[in-house]
Amino acid sequence: MNLEGRVVLLNREMGLAVVDLGMDRALVVQFDEDAILYQGDLLGRLGYGYRAMQCLNRTKQQPLSLLVLSGAMPMNVAVMVASRSHQFAPKVA
Repeated sequence: MNLEGRVVLLNREMGLAVVDLGMDRALVVQFDEDAILYQGDLLGRLGYGYRAMQCLNRTKQQPLSLLVLSGAMPMNVAVMVASRSHQFAPKVA
């Protein structure tokens, strides 16, 4: 697929971003800590599903490696997933 979307939320602590696809749909993507990515950047060459992708940061005209973590989901769910700042601890018996 060749989707475009705008970065609406960055969680640099976890290396996650929410990309708005429009119509209340969004992707959650993982990026490297050295990636040049900012809120408001327009990304192209995106796709659905769990996979590594070489997309294009159209705002900066630079290639960008991302890991798409899911298919499109409602925006509020994507924001909730990417904004979690805690790790889940294993249950101790």
